[in-house]
Amino acid sequence: MSFEVNGITFSKEELAIIAMKDLKIGSISHVHLFFIPASGKSAFLILRAGDYIDQEFVDKYTHKGMSSFHALEVAKTEEISLYRSLFASLKNTMNEKERLRFSQNILKQFGTDFWKDSQVSILSYSLTCFEQFYNLPDNVVEKYKNTSLTLYSRAMISASMSIITCFAHRITDLAFIKDLYNAIFALDYGLLEEESFSYAVISACEAERNAPGTGIVKLQSINRSAAEITFFRNHPTKSAEFIETMKDRFQNPEVIDIIRYHHEKGDGSGFPNEISYSGISDIETFQMFCDYIVPFNEHIYKKGDGAVLRQEFEKLKNNDEMLSLPVNKVIAKWEACMSWAVKEKPQEVNEQEAAA
Repeated sequence: MSFEVNGITFSKEELAIIAMKDLKIGSISHVHLFFIPASGKSAFLILRAGDYIDQEFVDKYTHKGMSSFHALEVAKTEEISLYRSLFASLKNTMNEKERLRFSQNILKQFGTDFWKDSQVSILSYSLTCFEQFYNLPDNVVEKYKNTSLTLYSRAMISASMSIITCFAHRITDLAFIKDLYNAIFALDYGLLEEESFSYAVISACEAERNAPGTGIVKLQSINRSAAEITFFRNHPTKSAEFIETMKDRFQNPEVIDIIRYHHEKGDGSGFPNEISYSGISDIETFQMFCDYIVPFNEHIYKKGDGAVLRQEFEKLKNNDEMLSLPVNKVIAKWEACMSWAVKEKPQEVNEQEAAA
């Protein structure tokens, strides 16, 4: 028997049983969780793969008397283990030469999994990055998830892209990479004010992603209020100001400031501060790239969904709007690195090195 639930298609034969006690609070689910009534004729989505498992979720369903769920695997255990081992090897290196070698192995694996025809889900990579680098309070990720699943999945994927972007530029300082990951995770946190957040704002964000400078025009064209337009214009500043309240979590707190610039165009026509090209650093172009490459829609993780990332990159590369923007050089670097990465199979991880 086949089911189609919330855009997820599967057969009952693909499902396994997972016990409530085996769900780890504070982790990202690598499976979709379903409840199937005794009749077996319908299924209800309880938790999506990629969602954050918090205490509230466990308490809610424990109170309902549920001790197990049906699970549809998305990110395979062996895929997650491989990325964990690769990052463990990187973290255990003693010098820059070794860090470069292991960072390039991660780049190669990423290229193999997501720049070729592969059934690996991007979730295998993004949840490992979350485990390795997320350093903001739990209530930040919970706020994303509870306010907008679109912005939540974007935060997860965009932040994980920052790590590959660093490796592509031969940046291996793990303290800096961790700070950049968390800054990019928070790029759109300023959009999460419930009284101002709306579908219109999301549509303006997507317009801005495809044609920088058109987000505000989009809101004006559908007669949104001046307050909503101001809210959209100022959300980079709001995001940065919020994350600055927890700068003690950053070893390089100056990284937080890049959040303010992810909608600047470099020619003085961006927002919120109309920064000129000379005021945009290379690192600030990293977060622009991570913002542009992930669409504003709710990402339903599934096998082979890395192909979407490749498609979005091709659209970005062929978007004439990007040619005159600072982000263009990051696009060129990514294309060169992915071309290199897919030519050679990643080296096998030395398990003794990873466990050292």
